Amino acid sequence: MLTAVDRVFRAAIAASLAGYLLAGLILAGGIVFLIRRLARRYALYSGKRLLMCPETQGYAAVKLDAAAATITSIFGKPDLRVEACSRWPGREDCGQTCVRQSAASRIVCEITP
Repeated sequence: MLTAVDRVFRAAIAASLAGYLLAGLILAGGIVFLIRRLARRYALYSGKRLLMCPETQGYAAVKLDAAAATITSIFGKPDLRVEACSRWPGREDCGQTCVRQSAASRIVCEITP
């Protein structure tokens, strides 16, 4: 009698462990997928770009806030903000409309450091 209960108990534990293992693998796969997607988005928004300044009609080397753009892109449209610009500090209070124009047209030239 004890061996029959023992076999049922062992089978139940094995089934539970298999279920937990499957759930853990699915969760780990989802986390890896999310991290990979975030890393690609961060790489997309990081680095300096050469954009046309709408105020001066000249080119400016612009660095976007890649972390903020990556985080906000999870929930929809990314919030693109300038972190650094070659026209600053003299024009730091600009409207940053160059970023909206570059996001709409996707014409940006990436500058390698």
